Amino acid sequence: MYRFAWSNLLSKKLRSGLALIGLSIAIVGVVSLISVSAGLKASVSQTLSMIEGLVVLKRDSMDPILSKLPEPYGKRIAAIPGVRAVVPEVWELAPSVNGQNTLAAGLMSALAIFGVDPAERARLSAGGVYSNRKNWRKGRFLEVGDAGRLVVVISQEVARRYKKDVGDALLIGKESYEIIGIYETGAKFLDVALILPMDVVRSRHLVRADVVSNFYVELSDRSRLAEVKQEIERVLPDVDAKDTAQWNNEFNGLVANLDLFLIVVSSIAVMVGTVGILNTMLMSVLDRVAEFGILRANGWTAWDVMRLVLFESFNLGAVGGLLGCAVGYAGVLLVGRLLPLQPVTPWWLLAGSFGLAILLGVLGGLYPAARAARMNPIDAIRFI
Repeated sequence: MYRFAWSNLLSKKLRSGLALIGLSIAIVGVVSLISVSAGLKASVSQTLSMIEGLVVLKRDSMDPILSKLPEPYGKRIAAIPGVRAVVPEVWELAPSVNGQNTLAAGLMSALAIFGVDPAERARLSAGGVYSNRKNWRKGRFLEVGDAGRLVVVISQEVARRYKKDVGDALLIGKESYEIIGIYETGAKFLDVALILPMDVVRSRHLVRADVVSNFYVELSDRSRLAEVKQEIERVLPDVDAKDTAQWNNEFNGLVANLDLFLIVVSSIAVMVGTVGILNTMLMSVLDRVAEFGILRANGWTAWDVMRLVLFESFNLGAVGGLLGCAVGYAGVLLVGRLLPLQPVTPWWLLAGSFGLAILLGVLGGLYPAARAARMNPIDAIRFI
């Protein structure tokens, strides 16, 4: 019966092929969209795992670039028990790099100017994310003597993008900066910073001297994190002191809306694929009325006829699932090469998508199979 089902499908190659294309597109959509979402979550989780202290921002600011705080806040934070070091930071979008507007290439390709005070940064026991030795590749980080100098530390990604190395010049805006070091954290959302001395950022990029974007707070005892966080927000009611857990919660809230959108889009594609299977199998049943009558007259039961049609729809689902998973995975690999974001395709996604394709195939064949099984053998034979 299984071979019989295959021969029936192959006898109508165009009809079967169109049904396969519709179902495959649905599975490609499911695999690719969920892979991109999973890749985004993994990238953000990796980034947040590197932030060990507290980041103090203007209340309701989602990003340091959107935050502005008075610099004197740093002394009030430093006076709170349990705070070991407070480092002011200045973040701005890079106007252009080597004459190119990085934001025009897409949000994921945008670069940011990160202004730090080397003397303040040196107070961090772990050195912070960027100056941590394990993230260092070439050259050196900013030192106290670099204040006022046009020097920059870049990521390995930026070095590859602009074909630069330590000692080369990098044009940021209208100023030429000497590259003194190259870092690599491995986190896409962190490897976008062009690290400059804070006084240079203020003088060359028109940032007020009494304003910072945020404060990075290192604790003397991480077990007191919640207590210190609460005290900072009590002393300074217009700020948010965010730790890794809070960043994760806020990001998960944003991603939940993205996931809902992806589910809706995937559901539409799945419905189209199911309708394609239903249409193909229904047309097949209507074209083979006489054939089913002869089979019934030769001893086939209604259940045998129903199984035959379900086998055919199952085969369509299985082949469509294999094609969809293969094309979807290939597409994900291609997207990973073209975009800074690396999609993630877990094995359970491929297995689940293949199972979904089979389920859609069977569901699309249920009504045609039931209709074929209900045919009266005598009435069916009259179509000969």
